[in-house]
Amino acid sequence: VYTMQVWGPNMKIGYIPVYDQSKLGLSLELPAGASLEETDRVMRQMEEVVASTPEVATIFTTIGRIQGGSRGAPETGRQFGQLNIQL
Repeated sequence: VYTMQVWGPNMKIGYIPVYDQSKLGLSLELPAGASLEETDRVMRQMEEVVASTPEVATIFTTIGRIQGGSRGAPETGRQFGQLNIQL
C-alpha cells in the first residue's frame, strides 16, 4: 500500500485502452495480371490525393502485399497495394 501511495500518483497506468490511434489503411486490388508498374502508378496517384489532405502526417506504401481487411490472411501479388496513413 505504501508503494502505491508514493509511486502510484507518478505512474501512467490506464485500464481502458486508447482505440483512436489516428491511423487509416487503404487497400488496392487491380485485376489479376496487372503489372507491377501499373500498380505503382495507381498507388502514386492515391498517395498524391491522400498527401494533399492537411491532416495527414505520414504515409507508408506497400506494393505486392496487403494485410487485413475483409480477408483473414495476407494477399500477395503484383496487383495489390496498401497505404498506411498516420493523421
